[in-house]
Amino acid sequence: MKHWGLARLALVIGLISVLIHFPQALGLQGGCTWTVCAQGCDFATIQQAIEAAHPGDTIKIEAGLYTENLVITKDLSLIGVGPKQTVVKALTSDKPILYVPGDNKVRISIHGMAFAGIPRSMASPLCSGPENYGQCPVGIEVGGEAALTLRWVHLEDLPGGIWGHGNSTARVSYTEIRNPGWYGLLLEGTADFTIGDSVINSSLNPGSDYTPERYGVLMRGDARLWMGATSITSNYNLVAIKLESQTQATIEFGQIERNREGIRLHDDARATILNSAIMASPGSGIYAQDRAQFALNYSLLALNSHGNASGAVRVVHESKASLYKTNLILNGAGIVAADSAQVILNYNRLLRNLWGVLLYVKPCFLFAPEQAKVTILGQGNEIPARKDNPEDGNIEPLCPPDYPWPPGFRK
Repeated sequence: MKHWGLARLALVIGLISVLIHFPQALGLQGGCTWTVCAQGCDFATIQQAIEAAHPGDTIKIEAGLYTENLVITKDLSLIGVGPKQTVVKALTSDKPILYVPGDNKVRISIHGMAFAGIPRSMASPLCSGPENYGQCPVGIEVGGEAALTLRWVHLEDLPGGIWGHGNSTARVSYTEIRNPGWYGLLLEGTADFTIGDSVINSSLNPGSDYTPERYGVLMRGDARLWMGATSITSNYNLVAIKLESQTQATIEFGQIERNREGIRLHDDARATILNSAIMASPGSGIYAQDRAQFALNYSLLALNSHGNASGAVRVVHESKASLYKTNLILNGAGIVAADSAQVILNYNRLLRNLWGVLLYVKPCFLFAPEQAKVTILGQGNEIPARKDNPEDGNIEPLCPPDYPWPPGFRK
């Protein structure tokens, strides 16, 4: 009994410690709750409530259409009834609907709301960079040291969905970004975002008046992204996910479908793709150039570069790629490697492609160099020929066939 009493005392002390260090985890913020609605609430507009609230307060927003641009510079929680009921549209169309400058380390939580616009009829250049802070017509812009939490939020018919820059961080879940004109998500500076169980989708077609440079996700600078169980599909984007500079992304259980290209890596960008599907890209599923690197494990690439040799996976310049236990099926070419690229293939299955692994040399390409500088490594890959396996074979499994493929490279 004595020991049981000590154990219970330790448990109580532990719980008190959790409440002290993580009060928000149990909803104990210690602030006031304000209400917003057309009549009968504390305030008639959201911005009035934001200006009157103290740091740590909660603002509950009833169903309705609110036409205003919001600026938040203090710790607040905004809670709507739901994204179909609580809708905010911009009063000034050339500024963010919600802007968090992040001059201080503010913490903002948004739940159950929609930020909506009207699709523009004319194309315009992509809006980004420090000179445009607070001046771009996006749904949500967060910068500086701010930390943003989005849950059950819709962003619809806006030139840009969410723009993060500076040292901002965000945790986004159960969120939909539909019909973005420029991008669903733009990360610059050292922004660090996590997005899960969400959708970036569009019904806009390539002939739309929107800018042809449309991205599901665009990353620049030293930005970081973890994306899980999220789809970027039906966008007809130029690229579903584009990484530039020193950016890094991890994609798990993703679905990337029907974009002109799936994932493109430039400069020194890095990506890890796990348990994901990249499908139906007229161009490449994954394209790495410059000195970019990526690892692709336990994934599926199908129906990419269909009928042409752009490659479900294309690796050029000094870039590096590693594929492990991934299926490449019904693509124009499974893998295309050129220049001084390095490709490591272990235990992958390349089935029913026009070409299996294709190097950018003669005679595989008419105007290619005579000899390959590519480095190919790996073992245990299933790359059958059509003549040996009419059902699953590739029309041309390896090109050139006399290249010194590693021992055991082809199962």
